[in-house]
Amino acid sequence: MRPWQWLAAAATVAVLAAVLRERGLGLREAWPTLLLAAFLVPTYVDHSRDMESDGIHYYSYLRSVLFDRDLDLRNDYELLGWANPAHRNVLPVGAPILWSPLILLVHVAREAARLFGAGAPNGVEPIYQGAACLATLAYGAAGLFLLAGALRRWTFAAAALWATVLCWIGSPLRFYLSVLPGLAHGAEFFAAVLVLRAYLALRDRPDVRRAALAGAACGLLFLVRSQDGDALSCDAKTAVAKDVGRIDAHEPDSNGKAGKTQSIESVKLLDQSGRSLHYASAFLDMIRAMAEPADLLACCTPLVRPQLDGEAAVELERLFHALADRNRLRVVNMLAQAEGQAICVCEFQEALGLRQPTVSYHLKQLVDAGVITREQHGRFAFYSLQPGALDRIADLVRPAVPA
Repeated sequence: MRPWQWLAAAATVAVLAAVLRERGLGLREAWPTLLLAAFLVPTYVDHSRDMESDGIHYYSYLRSVLFDRDLDLRNDYELLGWANPAHRNVLPVGAPILWSPLILLVHVAREAARLFGAGAPNGVEPIYQGAACLATLAYGAAGLFLLAGALRRWTFAAAALWATVLCWIGSPLRFYLSVLPGLAHGAEFFAAVLVLRAYLALRDRPDVRRAALAGAACGLLFLVRSQDGDALSCDAKTAVAKDVGRIDAHEPDSNGKAGKTQSIESVKLLDQSGRSLHYASAFLDMIRAMAEPADLLACCTPLVRPQLDGEAAVELERLFHALADRNRLRVVNMLAQAEGQAICVCEFQEALGLRQPTVSYHLKQLVDAGVITREQHGRFAFYSLQPGALDRIADLVRPAVPA
């Protein structure tokens, strides 16, 4: 099947290129994404398709629910060749949950094959195990693309690409996507990137919806690898430990002595999950310190101070992000020349030389950012500039008038 796998991978990259082109991205903007996809092709072709080691424990959950409708894993271990069928499975269920859509698709196809004379499946055939391994590779690849997109907040596309590639090939992720994809590490990486992106979105614009999404991402990461739950909660444990220390330092124990010993024991109890929490907390502190701008000119009298508060900065960031596309700039230019008159969507399609779905995508980005407004008249949508939207940019760069 190897030639067919290379052909399928090449076709996937070609489809990705077509999708990016439909969205108005030229080769200059799309090449980092396409190059990352091309780098993943050999991993797809050569990745392992067998359940080994802990992969048997993860897959046994899914096989037992799908075929036996229970969680008694003894017969599953026997079918999968595990030496001790009475083994107690203590691994989390996140990876099997993420694998389940592809496994269910394979199962439906396998059941349909019975109509044409195929035998009944038992869930341990190579196609089932291969589907779980392929799902891990798919989630790991998705995590890489999402990470590259997140890194572009701080740097240009090429730097984000090579940082992502180094994160992949310079870490155990490369091994767990190609050699042991039956383990949970690829799905763990995907969930961790979701946490990162959810955190960044929540930091940019705090609201209930984004907070819920951030919580869901953290919960998914904990379900995939429970060890990550300790890392996520280390700051909370540190805060509780400090509170316990303050309380015990002022409250006497049963002998009337100061509660210093109680405080020490409480902190030890909270830290019994291991020294790794200490290192994780130190790492998070370091990241926070790096994120805080250094006051390098504290000894000097500042010439100016920003008059833009955080909320206004977030709003303008969304506005600039929506305008950072040549097709959207042309849309805004057309509307500005219309002098307040609404323009039909069909005119944008002809002027930009793009297909209707791509034009609708760009218009939606501008509507969501509050740059333009949309009105439906019969079968067609008409667009016009949002009053005052562009004045906010002018106010940002206009020099302050002396008092």
